[in-house]
Amino acid sequence: MMNSRIFITIVLSLYYRFDSCIRSRCSSRSLRC
Repeated sequence: MMNSRIFITIVLSLYYRFDSCIRSRCSSRSLRC
């Protein structure tokens, strides 16, 4: 069960990093980081 919790934490961190990248590029209408 601990492995699943670590996996979820990693996925969430990657999601937030990707989301922040998308939001920063949103003004230029480019989805590439």
